[in-house]
Amino acid sequence: MDVKQRTLKLNQHQRAELVSRLLELGTVEMVDVLQEVFETRVPDLESRTEQKFCLGIATIKPKFASQHLQDLRSKDGVWLKVVPYTDWKNYQATHEDFVIPEGFYESGRCPSCLIDLISSQRRAICPICGQSIWLT
Repeated sequence: MDVKQRTLKLNQHQRAELVSRLLELGTVEMVDVLQEVFETRVPDLESRTEQKFCLGIATIKPKFASQHLQDLRSKDGVWLKVVPYTDWKNYQATHEDFVIPEGFYESGRCPSCLIDLISSQRRAICPICGQSIWLT
């Protein structure tokens, strides 16, 4: 189906129900659901440049952080990192008793497109360029 044909209109009740269901998802499940959407949907069908939706995490400068930590952050006081997709294929091949953590504790930079990443998983796929990467 062409993306332009997807014009589902939600009423207020349906929208609230959809939001409620998304909020019930764990972190990993929510990222997996959004991956399916973001891999198909594009922000601007008419654009001549390639664009992608992606999930990001913004860390705002804490009021009581040490000066050293504040200096490490960008001048505007916000760190922005993209959430990569979990590389399930490689996890299944190497981890039989895999436990899925809920927090975003793994981070790194994609060596291909140089985007900063943050994830709950060490094995990841960059949502921008598709490269399989290790995070630490």
